[in-house]
Order: sequence, then structure tokens, then C-alpha cells
Amino acid sequence: FEFDFLGWTTAETGAPFIPWSIAGAGSGAGYDMAPTQPQDGTRVAWNGFDGSGPMTFTMHQDVAIRAGASSAVLEWKDRVQWNFFVGTQTLPRSYEVQVRDPATDVVLQTLFTFSAGIAPGRGDSGWMSHSVNLSAFTGSTVRIYFLETIPEPFTGPGQIEFDAVRLPVN
Repeated sequence: FEFDFLGWTTAETGAPFIPWSIAGAGSGAGYDMAPTQPQDGTRVAWNGFDGSGPMTFTMHQDVAIRAGASSAVLEWKDRVQWNFFVGTQTLPRSYEVQVRDPATDVVLQTLFTFSAGIAPGRGDSGWMSHSVNLSAFTGSTVRIYFLETIPEPFTGPGQIEFDAVRLPVN
């Protein structure tokens, strides 16, 4: 995300706590959560992981995986934080990474899911690294789709960061 959201499409439904942003180290939502901390280069993509739910945050990019490739592995890093000392949750916030058909937007595969739960307190996933084999999609164009679901309105501030998103194809 060194060059803003170049190549990515972002959207929010509803009114976000903090909209999609690109930032260097030291930005963030506050509320006793750690500030943004780039993992690859000097900038990360992030948002407030809260808002006037029900709502969603989405980020996607269409990619062609060439025919005959011997491997295609999607890699990314993320960090999710929340402060549930502020507000009351009855439904968990979640985020998924999906592969979708770019022509129909149909989900072809869910690669990863995360839930913040509803327990009071502060949470921090820490930086997590992910790696998923997408070789089944060689010879296709697919949509890499990050989906955050905020089911209730303003039930406690949060922050989610994404960095180092890559799809090496060999």
C-alpha cells in the first residue's frame, strides 16, 4: 500500500467509525489500541472496524493467474484490535478473505475467517501472517475480496490493518 490503494477497490456501507485509510506508523483509532504499524514498507491499509451497523467494509482486486503456473499462493498480513469496554455487543464483528468470480461476484472459496467475539474487554490479534494456495484457479481471473461485517451500530471502537498482500505466481 505504498502507493495508496492503487489497484484496489474499497467501499463502506453505512457510516464508518474510521473509513478506509492508508497510513504510516503511528496513526490509529485510540481507545487504548496500538497505533498502526506497517509490516512491509512504510504504509498500511486500515479502518476503524466499527460504525453504524449493520454495515460492511470491503476491499478487492481482480487478478489473473496465468495458465500453466506451477504455484499461486496468496499471502497477506493483518492485525485486528477492538475495545469492548466501550459499548455492548450482542453479535460478533467478523472479517473474511474470499475468492470471488469477478463477473458474478459469487464466492468461489472462503480462505480465512476471523471473529472478534462479544466478550467485554480489549482484544488484539497481533500481526498474523497468512498463506493460501490458489493453484486451483490457474488459468482464471479471480477477485481477491476482503470483507468486514459490522452487525450492530457503534458497539465499541476497533481497528483493522492489512499489509504485505501478494500473489506470487510461478
